[in-house]
Amino acid sequence: MIREEALCAGHSAIAAFCHEASAYRLFRVDRIVAMATIDDGELIDPFEHIAALRRDGLPFVHKGMGTFAKALVFLARCDGHDHAMEWVAIEDALAHYAMRFGGDDDDIRAAICACRKLAPDSGDFANSLVEFYRTPQHQRRKVGDLILHSCAAIVDADGRHTDEEIAWGTGIGRAVKLLCQ
Repeated sequence: MIREEALCAGHSAIAAFCHEASAYRLFRVDRIVAMATIDDGELIDPFEHIAALRRDGLPFVHKGMGTFAKALVFLARCDGHDHAMEWVAIEDALAHYAMRFGGDDDDIRAAICACRKLAPDSGDFANSLVEFYRTPQHQRRKVGDLILHSCAAIVDADGRHTDEEIAWGTGIGRAVKLLCQ
């Protein structure tokens, strides 16, 4: 997942996930040897892909919706797989986010399209909760309620509750409760 394009020592660079380092880092575009898609590992041409990103832009123009989506996708995949019904719950949650906190149909479509390409880890999930803390005090309860409702819908969507989902869901509940006080 490419996060942004930047300059590194005067050369074009991208901030992207490095599977070897298991972390995000900067890559100089002229030094990239191989690039693969997150969903199926298909090798893609780095120069063509980056040119397309420059032309079409990076996903998630709406920052709040992007942060929310990362948390939801992480929860859906925390048990090692994601179910089709969990994706229905994610799409529903993104639409509810847009209705309550701003965002239009284009933002929703872009978020849904980009969600399947996300590969958030526990750090991204924790950062989502930090972003929640930055929500203005008068909106925290509303945002917290949406987070809790959406996460519960994702956990319930596939009809089974795994240990990972229960652990992360419990953590979300505690964090939201603390932040809404």
